[in-house]
Amino acid sequence: MSRQLNNANEELRDLRTEIGKATSYNEALVRENESLQDELGRGRRRYRDKELDDDHRGKRTRHSSESDEEGNDNIEAARVRLKTL
Repeated sequence: MSRQLNNANEELRDLRTEIGKATSYNEALVRENESLQDELGRGRRRYRDKELDDDHRGKRTRHSSESDEEGNDNIEAARVRLKTL
């Protein structure tokens, strides 16, 4: 009976050791995963910011050219009005 208890206790110790190793490995993987998620998040933010910046620049350029065309149209309309007076 005592021999069976000793064997069972030894088996439990081995299992605790294995569980401890698995837990440590799992914790290391969790930290690595968090690090990779942070890195991915930073990459996504950089990409999004670049896209927004490119979009903003494109709109600004288009807006400026549209404004210039409208301004030229307004100047031309004013010239026509002056000529007719």
